[in-house]
Amino acid sequence: MLNKIRLVTITAAMIFALLIPALSVSASTPIKVAFVGDSITYGSGLSDPTNGSYPTRVGRLLGSAYEIRNFGVPNKTMLKQGNDPYWNTTEFTDSKAWLPDVVVIMLGTNDALPGNWNTLSGNFAADYTDMVNTYKNLSSHPKVYINKAPKPYTNGYPISDVTIAAVNAKIVQVARDTQSALTDVYAATSGMPQNFPDTVHPNDIGAQAIANAVYSTLRSNMTNDNDSRLTYSAGWAVDSARGVGDYNDDVHYATANGSSVEFTFDYAESRIDVIAEKNSDQGNVDVYIDNVFQQTVNCYNATRISQAVIYSKTGLSAGPHTIKLVKTSGSFIVIDGFKTAFNLVNDSNAGIGYAGTGWMTSSGRGVGDWQDDAHATTANGASVSFAFTGTRIDYISETYSDQGDVEVYIDNVFQQTINLASATRFVQVTAYSKSGLSYGTHTIKLVKASGTFMLIDAFLYQ
Repeated sequence: MLNKIRLVTITAAMIFALLIPALSVSASTPIKVAFVGDSITYGSGLSDPTNGSYPTRVGRLLGSAYEIRNFGVPNKTMLKQGNDPYWNTTEFTDSKAWLPDVVVIMLGTNDALPGNWNTLSGNFAADYTDMVNTYKNLSSHPKVYINKAPKPYTNGYPISDVTIAAVNAKIVQVARDTQSALTDVYAATSGMPQNFPDTVHPNDIGAQAIANAVYSTLRSNMTNDNDSRLTYSAGWAVDSARGVGDYNDDVHYATANGSSVEFTFDYAESRIDVIAEKNSDQGNVDVYIDNVFQQTVNCYNATRISQAVIYSKTGLSAGPHTIKLVKTSGSFIVIDGFKTAFNLVNDSNAGIGYAGTGWMTSSGRGVGDWQDDAHATTANGASVSFAFTGTRIDYISETYSDQGDVEVYIDNVFQQTINLASATRFVQVTAYSKSGLSYGTHTIKLVKASGTFMLIDAFLYQ
């Protein structure tokens, strides 16, 4: 592992105001996002940790409305009495002094070492909770996000998958107890041993996978059960301050079969998660979207699981949607909230129109493209168009030495020429962003003006 820390401050190429609804953004005061972690956060094992670490990659996706600093330090543990605690580092002190608006924590891999976990595992959740609360109690009152530890490919030594599972189980509980958003980095890094060449640290593709997962969490919106957009049938009641890890420490519940709740989300969000409780007194719930039955989900579990995702739906079309839940069995239905996320449309989507000559599809490039593919053209004057319904559009591409100028039009009105040339390849870059559009259907058009290639990786819209 590397022995020194490199502090990274990056500013990407867009003005973007959507990360966390509770925060306001201005061009002169960027939102400060601190990434706290070990060598995986730092970027150990990458050829260029400064530009290749997962925090840097998240920063390129977020854009210039956000200032990213990487406070990762190799070898560190969450455990205060571990062999090398993060608590004792200069970076921990500096991260607090910076007074961030957002903190993303990913620690736990080194805690899984036998010398730490075998004797100190009972302290892990308390130490983690203490760190989360330490950040939350700063005068800037940052929103704290925590990550599960990535999957190891060590064949059991020195860090075993079984121990990482135990670590992550405690991280999940900390997330619930502290009301912190959780990113399942373990799931995001599973099934890719080729992207962890030393079995613990990711290569560029692995780092991008972590960045994508964290970015997705940062971009999601959580709607609490008491939000005015939720409509409850008769007979529902509110239970607050239960102290069991509910989101915002409250839930709505009902006992009568046939009790229902509806939630209409008005943005161009393509995913919805139902956040509820699982317990021994829970039963079946029927799920409808836009009055169409989807499935029956069972909320029974022998022990209570708070903030459980009982249902998810992805790939929704643009426009308002309504989800409806109906209790059909069990003693209770308990609703904690709904989580929605935004539309990310891959370059292969049938709704994207490619015009002109020179277009080609490249898949399996292994450089970190979204869904590992991209469209590109070599012909000046070739264009791509995408119609969307919403108020904002982001063009996701790459910057590299073979890229050039791209002209951007929205609703046939020229916006600007952007230049995507850079000496080093950066993938999944937000090359252009337009917000503040009137709600409705709009079309973005990109025209290649110079360079060897114009590359399309994805469009993201709200």
